[in-house]
Amino acid sequence: MLSICYMTFRRQPNIKWFFDSLDNQTWGNYGDKQIVVVDYFRDEPGRTESLAALAHAPFKHVAPKPTVWQGPHKLTRSEYFAAANARNTAICHACGDHIAFVDDLSVLGPQWLDGVKDAIKGGYVGMGMYRKVKQLVVEHGRVVSHSDWAGGVDSRMGYVQGMEPTPAPGTLLFGCSLVGPIEAFLRINGYDEACDSTGLGSEDYIAGMMLNANGCPTMLDKRIWTLESEEGHVQD
Repeated sequence: MLSICYMTFRRQPNIKWFFDSLDNQTWGNYGDKQIVVVDYFRDEPGRTESLAALAHAPFKHVAPKPTVWQGPHKLTRSEYFAAANARNTAICHACGDHIAFVDDLSVLGPQWLDGVKDAIKGGYVGMGMYRKVKQLVVEHGRVVSHSDWAGGVDSRMGYVQGMEPTPAPGTLLFGCSLVGPIEAFLRINGYDEACDSTGLGSEDYIAGMMLNANGCPTMLDKRIWTLESEEGHVQD
């Protein structure tokens, strides 16, 4: 089984883009897939129902596990970015042999699932790529239009020639889209939550380094691709 985990800290995550684009690639077959949505606003009244109305298959809807940096158990005065905690929450709820992560505000590229399946067969961590764009329009899970901008280019593009998976160090692991064996993430005790300290971040490439140090190969794959809305980052 593959656990596909979607992470959001937004009231308006554009999750329909994810649900629809995944459905296009599964052909409605979810028998060997688990969908987990880690949602900061999980406990707001009606939240689960509103997301379920957009989904094509059942999903597990959970709030981030308790942390001192955000949420009802926080020890800080304000909410901090705590991506490592959210990703570890997904790992805790994942039932699959492999786990894939997808960030909010994103639509899956048309070959996303093909790249994920090849990573599973190959026994490596598939490090997906992305592009942040403006004026992103998505209909039925397919990109209709968008505007490119220089600040949204994935800095790792120069490492990959063509569409074949390319060996690359774990220092190039970005959190936006990736897949790997759940056992590999358990071996490194998940993402280092020290990275959540005052919103520091960098939990993704640090996890990549730890995965390599524990014998797990990492490959960049342009097919594990997402387009992400830049304007969505300044919306609620």
